[in-house]
Amino acid sequence: MSEKKKSKGPFTASFIYTDEILTDFMAVYNLKKQVHPGTRVVCALGGLAGILYFGYMLYADGASVARVGYLVTCSLLLLVAVSGGRDRSDGTTDKYKQYYAGRKVDFRIDEEGVWMQLSDQKSQAHSAFSQIYSLCETDKCFYFIIKGKAYYIISKQAVSGGTPEELASYMQSHCQKRFLHYKV
Repeated sequence: MSEKKKSKGPFTASFIYTDEILTDFMAVYNLKKQVHPGTRVVCALGGLAGILYFGYMLYADGASVARVGYLVTCSLLLLVAVSGGRDRSDGTTDKYKQYYAGRKVDFRIDEEGVWMQLSDQKSQAHSAFSQIYSLCETDKCFYFIIKGKAYYIISKQAVSGGTPEELASYMQSHCQKRFLHYKV
């Protein structure tokens, strides 16, 4: 019979969202929205080759639904390659900065998931580990993503109940995901 390793926790963190923390968040959010340069190169090469080939086939042999569809698909690949690296601000970071700046927050991470309590709010936000679909980190903060644009932002300096490394290990094992590390 294998012995189960005792989990560390609960972890807590209490801090005020500063400009430094929110600037770190803005950098991560904008990096996550960009298409990886390698992916952009593949899309560009595939799109350009497809446009030339299917464009020539349309010219030489006439139109068919398949050729037109492939030509459109290749054009979209080329569009992804060209626009993938640009800053496409959607206002999310501005909303976070406006809403969270200067506010105190308390986090608790235990066997039931992640709990967050903002100052001035009566209710707590709670997410089970199964609701967290991505884990990210920088040198300053952890980011637990629960929806497309919903993040739990936790300052590593404020973590108690264990070290930031222990919290990272705990989250990885409970969410069954690895942290993506971003250099900002």
